[in-house]
Amino acid sequence: MKKRLLAFLMAAVMSLSLLAGCGSTEDGTVTETSQVEETEQVQETGEASSLRTEYPLTIDAYNAEGEVVSVTFESAPERIVSTQLSITELLLELGLKDKIVGIMDNDNAVDAELQAELDDLTSLGYKSTISKESILATDPDIVMGKATLMFTDTAIGTVEDYLDLGINVYTQLASVDVIDQSLENILEDIRTIGMIFDVQEAANAYADSLEEQLTETLQTVSAQADGQEETSVILMAGFQDGTFVAFSSTLHSVMLEAVNAVNVLETGGNGLTLENLISLNPDAIIYVTADRFAETDADAVERLLSEEAIQDVPAIANKKILEIGYDDIMDYGAQIISTVEVLANFLYEE
Repeated sequence: MKKRLLAFLMAAVMSLSLLAGCGSTEDGTVTETSQVEETEQVQETGEASSLRTEYPLTIDAYNAEGEVVSVTFESAPERIVSTQLSITELLLELGLKDKIVGIMDNDNAVDAELQAELDDLTSLGYKSTISKESILATDPDIVMGKATLMFTDTAIGTVEDYLDLGINVYTQLASVDVIDQSLENILEDIRTIGMIFDVQEAANAYADSLEEQLTETLQTVSAQADGQEETSVILMAGFQDGTFVAFSSTLHSVMLEAVNAVNVLETGGNGLTLENLISLNPDAIIYVTADRFAETDADAVERLLSEEAIQDVPAIANKKILEIGYDDIMDYGAQIISTVEVLANFLYEE
């Protein structure tokens, strides 16, 4: 674990170091250029060179089965349907609000500032009830969302359905469970979307800031977790009448690994009981709050801590429980980087 953590940290630091700049000779040889030299060059020319996407641009997307599908863009998309809050937030961050022709209602409340932005956009309904026909009615030229959950026959239609209709797709790399996941995939999603929409400078700057934040978090964890065993963690929600829901995904495992922790469950499930919690014996509990559990979430942690049957479970005995919002840990976007920092602070608080 420690080797993997240090390897990831070194890679992140190296990638940040590359931002110091590079140039090339006429024969294509790459040469290093200092930030001071770059600044002087920009001042001399009066303007900085900008990154522009060269079309046609072909990217790899993933269908619901985890198979690679090539998607080619002849130009930057002008009409976007976003099926994920994290994608919508990224599009807003990159200044693409005027290109969004449809979004999905979010399952959970968001802060007032973001809600005001969402209110300006056209909602097509909830993810659980939306149809392919309602999406097609917006005349999109790209539909964006999670690979495995949204692009299915029982949800909004398959990746292939849209491509056959001449509508491009983008599936979040970070949402694909069948590939090697890493937190870098979240940053790659941002950079790739920047290329698709020809807003590379804004996307790269945003990804760079998140990468810097992640690197600082990993450095802190590396120092504090040195020599410690992994903390066993369970992600749970909806605690009521002695039962609860648990979550597990490839990205969750990556997040926990980054903070020297491990999920006690390989797969999530419904209807888990206190007996399950005892047998799993986690050191810490990440309690995921959601609007659909609002009534029981209000005092769920207090009820957990007062359950006599589980007082010997380390997470209960040490009152090691973190409450975190569903979208902060389940939506596969940029917020995950901040959530990793939250997890690190929680696990290593003094």
